[in-house]
Amino acid sequence: KDAINIGVDNTVTFVERAKDDSTGYMTTPKVELYNAMSGNVRLIRDGNILAGKGGNATYPQTAVGHTADHCLILFVSDGRQPEFSAGMTYEEVATVLKEFGAVDAIALDGGGSATLVLSDGSTGEPKVLNRPSDGKQRPVGNNLAVIMIPPPGARTP
Repeated sequence: KDAINIGVDNTVTFVERAKDDSTGYMTTPKVELYNAMSGNVRLIRDGNILAGKGGNATYPQTAVGHTADHCLILFVSDGRQPEFSAGMTYEEVATVLKEFGAVDAIALDGGGSATLVLSDGSTGEPKVLNRPSDGKQRPVGNNLAVIMIPPPGARTP
């Protein structure tokens, strides 16, 4: 199974379980797991789109990738909403991520849990930016949160 690991130094690495692993903790490439999240389907590996995953079925999608210089790319698409959004196939998601420079990417849980929330710049309150297919946020067991801590001495609004 493929996963994404964000190391203690914020380095993004896509890993898979080592073939000779009997412990459940060995990865290829070998890294110390720090913040790891398994995914659904590997979309891009070493700059190549892994075609044919999931066929032509469209869904609301959530994916994460990174560029060659290890910039993180977060992706959410809506779906299952006639007259608004049909969703995307895995290959379509991979194509968009590659257009944004992704060299590795993985699909996460999609469907009704595909939600993107950001802090509203003026109020600081969380704001849902997409239109979840259930019509509201779905309770889920995990999430990927990105929290920026200003460097020491930085001015904040």
